[in-house]
Amino acid sequence: MEEEVSTTENAAPEQSAQQSAAEAPGTLFGAALSETTQAQEQAAAGTETPEKGEQPQAGGEFQLPEEFRNDPAFANFKNLEDLCKSYRFAKQTIGKKTIGMITDQSTPEEVENFYRQLGKPESPDGYQAKFSDKMPEIFRQPEVFGKYLASFAKNNITEKQAAGLLADLEADVVAQLAEQDAARQRALQQSLASLKSDWGDNYNVNLNKAQEVWQKLRPDWDIRTHPLGDNMDVIRLMADIYPLIADDTMVKDGQSPAATVANIEAEMAQIRNNPAYWDQGPEHDRLMKRMEELSSRQRRLKQTPSSL
Repeated sequence: MEEEVSTTENAAPEQSAQQSAAEAPGTLFGAALSETTQAQEQAAAGTETPEKGEQPQAGGEFQLPEEFRNDPAFANFKNLEDLCKSYRFAKQTIGKKTIGMITDQSTPEEVENFYRQLGKPESPDGYQAKFSDKMPEIFRQPEVFGKYLASFAKNNITEKQAAGLLADLEADVVAQLAEQDAARQRALQQSLASLKSDWGDNYNVNLNKAQEVWQKLRPDWDIRTHPLGDNMDVIRLMADIYPLIADDTMVKDGQSPAATVANIEAEMAQIRNNPAYWDQGPEHDRLMKRMEELSSRQRRLKQTPSSL
């Protein structure tokens, strides 16, 4: 009897891990390993029992149980080793601390803790994401940028999401500003071409008149940079009302010398020598209008000799 007990005790350690796992009920690993072990035993029938500590050699082709063979989830299991590695990874992963999902019934504290674990800073000032120098300064000012950060915190935006949102916003704003500037430049060139066509040789003279009137009406606005400085109708209007509000000075050839009757009469003579002045058409109308302006200025200057 003692020999039998001793034999049983000695045999117990020789049971392989495969046999123990195969006996585990209800597990995919146990079922698959059991079938594999049976196939190995059948293939190894008639061979010598391996020495103690040696791993039995696999015999035959590895196959999953029939109910799992066509399941895409197990398509990567080509051999027993693949299955063992997957099982080991699952055992290591299951039981680790995970982020609990929130529901409509979650408390504010639970919601806040959930998003903190995902990467939301503790306060709006905790966000590290920033606009680059390409973004207009107005968007980077603390009072404006702080509103974005407050909105991120209010809506539970994580640090990574905040960086992505700011990058997208910056790209959109920069692209829109570039398109606006390009459109402004196109409109400006079209306006200048139109003015040159309408004013002809008087282009520079009329531009200086427009600038002088502008400076009298709004000295705090620079016509060269103000948005209205791109408006062709505004520029024309400034040049047209010049005789009504200008001092007793006359813009000539891009300069601003003191106006004299001789200057006016010289320009009037030049207009009369222009063939377009005598022919019907848009240029005739423009020259006629200019002649009326010069005549008016001439009369005023002759009435005020002290201003000469």
